[in-house]
Amino acid sequence: MTLPQPLPAPAGSEPDESFVRFVRENSSTILRYLTRVCFDPHLAEDALQEALTVAMSK
Repeated sequence: MTLPQPLPAPAGSEPDESFVRFVRENSSTILRYLTRVCFDPHLAEDALQEALTVAMSK
């Protein structure tokens, strides 16, 4: 299972360092949880990516 990397920031901005740290420290745990909930590793990866995309835009 490949862990997601922090997404590139929108043009003209850099991701907040605390967000990058959060992704590095928590993405594997969140992905494990989502895999158990979804019963599908690919769907879990998609859900995590979508959640991180929304969180980064906030």
